Amino acid sequence: MSEADEVDPEEILDPSNDLLIGNNIIYIPYLTGPSVRETVPPWGNITAPTNNSVVFGLVKVNFTGGDNVCVALTIIMVDGKVEGVVFGTNGTYAWNTMTVDDGFHEIKLLTIDCAGNVNETRYVYKVSNVHPYVSIVSPSNYTWVSGAAYPITIYSSDNNPDNLKIYVNGVLKQTLFDDAAIGYITYRLDTREYANGSTVEVKAVLTDLDGFSDYDLVYVKIDNEPPYAEITYPANNSIIGASTNVTIDVGDALAFSHAEVYLNSTLVKNTTVSGIQNVTLDLSTYPYNSTVEVELIAYDEAGNTNSTVMYYTVDNLGPSINITSPTTTVVKDTVWINATANDTNYVTKIEIYINNTLIYYEEYNSLEANISYLWDTTQYDDGKYNVTVVAYDSLGNVGSETKFYYIDNLPPPIPEHYITALLALITASIITCILLRKKH
Repeated sequence: MSEADEVDPEEILDPSNDLLIGNNIIYIPYLTGPSVRETVPPWGNITAPTNNSVVFGLVKVNFTGGDNVCVALTIIMVDGKVEGVVFGTNGTYAWNTMTVDDGFHEIKLLTIDCAGNVNETRYVYKVSNVHPYVSIVSPSNYTWVSGAAYPITIYSSDNNPDNLKIYVNGVLKQTLFDDAAIGYITYRLDTREYANGSTVEVKAVLTDLDGFSDYDLVYVKIDNEPPYAEITYPANNSIIGASTNVTIDVGDALAFSHAEVYLNSTLVKNTTVSGIQNVTLDLSTYPYNSTVEVELIAYDEAGNTNSTVMYYTVDNLGPSINITSPTTTVVKDTVWINATANDTNYVTKIEIYINNTLIYYEEYNSLEANISYLWDTTQYDDGKYNVTVVAYDSLGNVGSETKFYYIDNLPPPIPEHYITALLALITASIITCILLRKKH
């Protein structure tokens, strides 16, 4: 072979210099040049990222190289597997680290010159694609909180955790290390350290051993003052009637939530309205003279509560009533309706109804009361009427009595045979008069 002959790289490279990649042999491109063997090796370097760096995602691996004559190609290998071939030098390999596991990986740079001389450079990188993740699960932003140990729930995850730090208003409150820094974690916030009505920042920061970190924060509002809850009427140990309005006053200086009213431990009212309001209690089915418990509980948004309890005696019986006249069931012309009513809690009013129409009433404030009304029956048609007397006591209890009467103001009808006889008599008289006139 003369010096001018084209040289096959297979002839230049001896078997020990053949580059075996997997089951493939990569050969030097077809070369031209002198037949004298050139033995000076090329050089090659990865300029970025630096050796022993932590990398993630899509990484640009920049490389360069050179030779005293020429560089034929550059081969990039990841963990012993060819990932890229560049004819020449000075290039960039896009390494998708998501295709490999987290951990240490080797990139080998093979720089081959035109004579088949090879330079090998090795670089080690730590792949860290699973980065720290931290989230404050509860409470949500701007929640009202209270107490000495309000729970802040944090979730964090990472393959290689270092520490989790919890800050309140920028002050480090707690640090957890290694595996204790991941998973569900509860931090107890002492809200008493902060002013009522103030807003506090709670921040969680998770850092791993590769230097990556993540954080989450939440703002909470402080309320350690309980709401107010008062039963303003009736007074404790009062006697109350079958249907009683209990007056309550509820609210909170910062964030009222709701109030509940219980009658003998049974919920009878749930209100989200603050201020003064009435709650009606139905005691009609409770035993007379029994004692009932009324409890009022108020809640604010921070979970603070306040309560008050009252005890009452039940009087659910209305006044007793007696209609004393009329004494007969048949009435006519004008008659007196007289009735009496009495109650241990004072009679306050008596009403008289005829056929369910109110016709008269009087008001009282006495244990016993009498009422009288002159009933002009001539203003009504003859027939059956019900007279009802209704009485009220000071507790709102109602009693009543009803009696039935028959109005009879018209005379009885003349029997038909009487009318027939009378007509016959009149007829006879007329005939007699006519006959007497004819004789004269």
